Amino acid sequence: MAPEPYVSARVVAEHLVIQCRQVLAMTREGKLPAHPIDPGATQKQWRYKLSEVDAAVGANHTTPLDFGIVQSATQLDNKARQPRHQKGT
Repeated sequence: MAPEPYVSARVVAEHLVIQCRQVLAMTREGKLPAHPIDPGATQKQWRYKLSEVDAAVGANHTTPLDFGIVQSATQLDNKARQPRHQKGT
């Protein structure tokens, strides 16, 4: 059996159906397990194993909302936003 490959934050974002920057933020917060390519670098490039990500999502939180994956209705529907000069009317 072949070892599991490491994947990029973009692949994890597609797997979890969130934005790539959310994956990186959750990695910095310690919510997602990740492996730095160069641990000494000031700007880290992370790689993930999907099995570890799935285990972290399933083990630590009961619902996607608790994990911060589900976006609110206002974030998903930008059409409802009004220009600043029209707010409150």
